[in-house]
Amino acid sequence: MEQIGAVLADVYTPLLIAGCITLLIKQYRQSASWRCTLLSVLACAGAYVFMLLDEALSIWPSFGADYSTHTAIAVALVCIIVCMLPAWPLPRRLHTAWRWLTVGSLVAYMVLMKLMHYHTFLDMVTTVLVMLPWLLLTWRRGLVQSKA
Repeated sequence: MEQIGAVLADVYTPLLIAGCITLLIKQYRQSASWRCTLLSVLACAGAYVFMLLDEALSIWPSFGADYSTHTAIAVALVCIIVCMLPAWPLPRRLHTAWRWLTVGSLVAYMVLMKLMHYHTFLDMVTTVLVMLPWLLLTWRRGLVQSKA
C-alpha cells in the first residue's frame, strides 16, 4: 500500500504540469498565451522564492514546521489550472466540476503526503497560507490587466 501511495505522490505534480501545458497550448490558439505563460511562471516561481526565504531566515523551523515545496508547487499548478479552465469550450457546469475536481485532488494529495509522513498538516497549511496571497495577487493583477 505504501508503494502505491509513493507512486501516486510521485505522479501528481507531473499530471498537474501536463494539465497546465495543455491549457497553455489552448491559450496559444486564443492569442492570450504570453500573459498566461508569464503568470504561470510567476506563480511557480513564488514557491521557490518562499523556499529560499525559509532557508535563509528559518521561518518554518522557528515554529517547529517545515516549508512544503511540494505543496507550494501543487497549489500554484492547481491555481493555474483553475484560472485557465475557461479557455476550454465546455458548459459552465463542467467548468465548475473540473474546478472542484482539481481542488479536491489537491486536498487528496495533501492527505496522502500526511499519510506518507512527507509533511505534517501544519507544514502544508502554513505553506498554502503563504502561497495563496502571492497567487491571488499574481493572477488577479494579470487577469485584470488583460481585460483592460
